Amino acid sequence: MPAKPFFYCPRLLLSFELPPNPLSVFAFSGLKSKPAPIDLRRPGSGLQTSHNLIIFAGNIFSMQIENGKTAKLIYRLTTVKDDKLIEEVTEEKPAAFQFGKGLLLPVFEENLQGLKAEEGFDFTLKAEDAYGPVDPYAIFDIPKDTFEVDGKLDEKMLQVGNRIPMTDNQGNKHLGKIIKVLDDAVTMDFNHPLAGKDLRFRGKVLEVVS
Repeated sequence: MPAKPFFYCPRLLLSFELPPNPLSVFAFSGLKSKPAPIDLRRPGSGLQTSHNLIIFAGNIFSMQIENGKTAKLIYRLTTVKDDKLIEEVTEEKPAAFQFGKGLLLPVFEENLQGLKAEEGFDFTLKAEDAYGPVDPYAIFDIPKDTFEVDGKLDEKMLQVGNRIPMTDNQGNKHLGKIIKVLDDAVTMDFNHPLAGKDLRFRGKVLEVVS
């Protein structure tokens, strides 16, 4: 197999990759792994019920979201400006988030700290606290021959709106969106898809576990 083609620009040295599967563009979506099962039914440790209540010597309490805990959530993620739906997570397939691990946006964690099962939430993340402003230096032209495979160019792939995974010279992955097609190049935007957008999260906590 021939080596991946590279091109040079002042900001990035990128190579084109054909993705084996569709890529999720939302950071949150990549955190939907199921937490390991937890057995609290050993002697002396209490009993975990279906409502996430733990009984200790007659005292009943419900776990709350805090560092070291994993919470299952359902939510709607929309843009504040036009209420455009970005992502919706339902009870059929809730999202699991680990708190205090540095995996989530700090402001996202702060807005959910202290919540318990069955409690709802509704909060807004400003662009500067979410995915930052749009960076004009992350938008630039890439020669079309960068995308050739075995000397051939797939023109159907180089269409406005298509997102194409790239790799820089340090092995870092970047997902770029084609925003313009020129005669011998394409203009690509490597900003996060949600850069420059204020976001609104509305949803409910289903479960909190250790």
